[in-house]
Amino acid sequence: MKKLALLLTLLFCFSCSTSDDNDTETSQSFNPPEWIQGEWELPETDLTGLKFTNDNFCTIINGTEACFKSVVDASEGVITVNESISTTEYKVTIDYVTEEKTFHYKKKSDTEIAMMILNLETAIYVKK
Repeated sequence: MKKLALLLTLLFCFSCSTSDDNDTETSQSFNPPEWIQGEWELPETDLTGLKFTNDNFCTIINGTEACFKSVVDASEGVITVNESISTTEYKVTIDYVTEEKTFHYKKKSDTEIAMMILNLETAIYVKK
């Protein structure tokens, strides 16, 4: 189970998407929609989780939070954030100048979100 969680975490960290959405907004801040705000975990493991606040996006691995807002703020405008937000999907691309990391989540219910890679559900997170 630990190997599966580690594999999903690696896929999560390096997932990319090639599709472009017209409603994408570029900024230096995060604005996750209300429906995704809170803490999320993978069932049957405590290795991986997510946390969304009104202005931040964090990954949780082995209980340690890594939040992207502090990285973006410290870059003084070099790193940008592109968000596409709807009532059922949240896609955020972090542009590190030489590479991009895209995170895409789809609302399944009020208590479940799916991590999407290449438009396929790869992991289901449950709200804490």
